[in-house]
This record gives sequence, structure tokens and C-alpha cells, in this order.
Amino acid sequence: MQEHHDLPPLPVLPEEPPPYRSVLAALFLRPFLAIQAVRTHRRWLAPTVILLVMAFLAALLKVMLTLPGIVSETRVIASHLGKAAGAIWFEQGRLHWQADWELPHTIRVNLWRFDFASQPKAFPPDHELASSVEPRGLLLEPASVTLWLREEGNDRHVLRVPILAGEKLAALGRHASAIAGGADGRLDAAALASHAQAVCVAMTPFLLAYHTLVRIKPILLSLFIFMLTAVVFRSEWRESPGSLWTVALHCCIPPFLLALVYSFFDFPGWSFQEMFLVAFLFYLIYIYMDTRAFLSPKPPPEDL
Repeated sequence: MQEHHDLPPLPVLPEEPPPYRSVLAALFLRPFLAIQAVRTHRRWLAPTVILLVMAFLAALLKVMLTLPGIVSETRVIASHLGKAAGAIWFEQGRLHWQADWELPHTIRVNLWRFDFASQPKAFPPDHELASSVEPRGLLLEPASVTLWLREEGNDRHVLRVPILAGEKLAALGRHASAIAGGADGRLDAAALASHAQAVCVAMTPFLLAYHTLVRIKPILLSLFIFMLTAVVFRSEWRESPGSLWTVALHCCIPPFLLALVYSFFDFPGWSFQEMFLVAFLFYLIYIYMDTRAFLSPKPPPEDL
């Protein structure tokens, strides 16, 4: 006669939610139990705060480690630029330089490219910038300053980001004139380096926000994929979107921590986003294996 082995019942959770530190520990050790707990009690605020705090602290550490190098490199580049241009000053909201170049003119310093022109139409086209040795640079003309970045794998187009124009350029000119101290407000190489350093320090909050958002972006993608897959293939989740959202947030915590640790070792190869997505995939496999281990039928006791 064929024997039938019943699956063990799901764990009966207490009405009161377990201590959250126990839930966090279970996410790494027994994720099946942790997911059952958060699915029942729908703790979505705690994992949201944890992920945001982790992203912010990682971004803060990243800025603290990289800002001194950025400031040092910026001073070197600004000094070279000041020596080549002779002097730089702002007048009536427009940028001027002392060097009598035949425009357009290009300067290359430390893998940065600086293109000076009399008007935007005179700047090099995208394909020329994309094929340049330098991966980044500035396009400078009297009325604006534009940052360009080469996109990896794209040898035809670059990303152009206007950073100074109009009132922003005029405000920078007033600040530069205050640093120069002279009647004409001209910045020589030393003054331009000091001004560039001050601008770098002033941009610290923006760098912090940028690195925080970079770390949050793959979380949003993973949440979308996880919830879409669950809704499509598991009909019971369609009736409890709150529980699904809570489970998805908690499933991001372990791979997010792993990807953050990986990113600070600066290994060649995968980026932070790629590492997080791979870790998230393997964590889902780990959850599946833990669930199978918990729900696998137990053999009946042998008769003595």
C-alpha cells in the first residue's frame, strides 16, 4: 500500500509581532520564517528606514573617502587651466579668458578635456568627443559652461549636462570676484585653484545625494521585478499587496548589505548595481531552498 506523507503545517505565529532584531537575524539564517513573520504583521516602515539609512551611510562614507582626492585633482586641473588661459574673469554674467587663442581651442589635463569656443555651435560634435581619449570634459563659451560625459559602449554620442548659464554663471562670477579680491576680479592660476576647491566643498551635499540615489536605484528595480513576478505567477498575492510590498522590502536587505560591502573593496568587474542584482537573485534562490527544506515531508517514524 502506498504511503502518503503530509507536508508539515506552516508555523503558527503569535498575534504579537516578534522582536524585530529576531526578524533581521532570521533574514540571514532562516529567511522562510522571517518572511512568514513580516508577511503576517506587515512591517513595511522598518525595512524602508533601514534601506534608506544604509544607503545614506554608505554614500556618506563614499564621499568622505573620495572628496579629498576630488579636491586635490580639481586644484591641479584648475591650476593648469589657469596657467594656460592666463587669467579668467566674469563680466556682466559672461565668462572671459586672457589667452589670445584661435577659437575653438582645446586643453587636455589629467584625462579632462576643455574646449573653448566663442559660441555653442563651434564646439566639437558628439562623435568627436566620444572618440576622444578623455572620458569627460567641459565646453566653455562666454554664456555657458557644459559638462560632457562619454557613455560606456557608445562611440557616437555623449551626455551633455549644462551646469552654468544665465544667473548661475553670474552668481559664480560674483563669488569668483570676491575670491580674487582685485578691482577687475581676475582669477590667476592660484586663485582659480582656490575657487575650484571652494566649489568642490560646496558641492558635497549634491555628491551625497547623488551617491545615495545611485544605491537606491537598483532597489526600486528589484522591488518592481519581485512584485510583478509574484502578482503574475502567484494569485494569492493579488489579494494582499501590502504583504507583498513588505516581503519585497525585507528581501532587499541582505543582498543590499552584501553589495555595499563589496563596493568598498573596489574590485574590478561588477559595479554596485550589478552586484546587488546578482546577490538579490541568489538570495531568492536561497529563500526557495530554505522554504523547500522547511516544508519537505518528514519520513514517518520507523516501527520498533
